[in-house]
Amino acid sequence: MNAIWSFWSRPWTFGYGQVWQKVKHMLLAWILSFEEARRHYRQTKLYTDDYGLRILVDGLGLEFSEAEATLNRLDNSEPDMWAAGKFFAYLEQNEPFVHLDYDVFLFKPLPLYFENAQVFAQSEEPFLNWSEYSPYRPQVIEALIDGTPSAWLPKEWRWYSANKDGNKKGICCGIFGGANLKFIHYYAETALRFLELPQNRRAMLVSPERKWIIMHVEQYYLAVRGIPLIQPISFGQSLLKVDFAMRHKIFYALSCSM
Repeated sequence: MNAIWSFWSRPWTFGYGQVWQKVKHMLLAWILSFEEARRHYRQTKLYTDDYGLRILVDGLGLEFSEAEATLNRLDNSEPDMWAAGKFFAYLEQNEPFVHLDYDVFLFKPLPLYFENAQVFAQSEEPFLNWSEYSPYRPQVIEALIDGTPSAWLPKEWRWYSANKDGNKKGICCGIFGGANLKFIHYYAETALRFLELPQNRRAMLVSPERKWIIMHVEQYYLAVRGIPLIQPISFGQSLLKVDFAMRHKIFYALSCSM
């Protein structure tokens, strides 16, 4: 299995993803994420843009097996569509892979049930459809699209919203990948179609919910699309309780004191 990362620098320069106290802490996270993962996966690849290459390869000296500036194509895209770089990275894959966010630290290899899965992801994020406190508000996105002439939502999104009663869910994609490339490519292509359709873009630009839209496209739509799979999406909650989540928090706490 190949380990891949993506870094579209434009959202970061506009403040998206800058959750660290200092830039130094973000760079330390990149070093730890990459160096730990490459102990377990020989083939490592970075999908980024020219600025990302200067930071991560020329600056930090991270020795990816391959590093490409394929995300230069996003130079003129809206920065709040921050997951678009991931979707392009997924489309480049022709072998089973794991995509890691740079704040994921694999102190151990992924378990075999992950590596043998058709599709896997970090964890489920259940929510109540009616909750005003949830960051997931698909009904708001649907109203936005319905109120914009010629805007578009995937048909499976419509079906899920109409037929799924009670609790719905999103899927956290800090860790994402698998062997079912047909499914993953369809998911990424459809997500990019949603983001790039001019009518959708016009609707998103004027929406007060615009910062939440990309989370729905990445995480809610993945849950929607995963329903027809014969082998359901595998999740890593038990793995993450000790091997990711706690150590991630410990690293964050230490880095904030540096």
